[in-house]
Amino acid sequence: MGDLRTVTDENLCKECDCDKPVEWVCLECNEPVHDFCIAAHINRQASLTHSVIPNFDALTQGRVLGSKTVTKPRVDKIIVCGPGIESIGLVGEFDSTFNIDTYGAGHGHLNIQIVGPKGAFEVKMAPHSERKTTIMCSYEAKDVGEYTITVTWSGLEVPGSPFKVVLTDQIDSSL
Repeated sequence: MGDLRTVTDENLCKECDCDKPVEWVCLECNEPVHDFCIAAHINRQASLTHSVIPNFDALTQGRVLGSKTVTKPRVDKIIVCGPGIESIGLVGEFDSTFNIDTYGAGHGHLNIQIVGPKGAFEVKMAPHSERKTTIMCSYEAKDVGEYTITVTWSGLEVPGSPFKVVLTDQIDSSL
C-alpha cells in the first residue's frame, strides 16, 4: 500500500466514494477504510476477522488512537429482558419497559420494531446511564390485543425475537 499521507486511488476508502482522508487500514484485506465505513467493510467480507489500525496520516494528526479488532456481529450475545416482553399483561397496569444488553456482541446496528393491534408505533430508546452497552426501551401499550416486538442486531434476529405480548382488559382467574 502506498503512502497514506496523501489521497491517491491506492488509499481511497474502498467502501464509499468520499475523497476524505481515511482513518483506518484493514490489515487482513490491506484496504484503507473510513471510521464510518468499517461496518460496511466487515459485512462485505463477513467470513474474515478484520484487524483495523490507524493509518499514518490519522496518527500524526491525532485523529485516532489505538487499534480496533472488529469481527462479525455476535447476535447470540444480545440479551433482551424486562417486563415489556412478558407474554401477558393487563391494559392500564402493564409496564412496557425492557432492556437490551449488547455486551460482547461486537459492532452492529440495533433495530426494534413493534406492531400492536392498531399497527406499528414508536419505540423510545435511551442509553443506560451506568452500563454503556445497555439500551433502555419502552413503548405505549394502551389497547387490548397482541403486540409483536422484533429485535434485530445488524439485520439478524436476537435470541427470543420476536417477542409476543398479549394485553387484556381483565384478569383471567384460570391462570
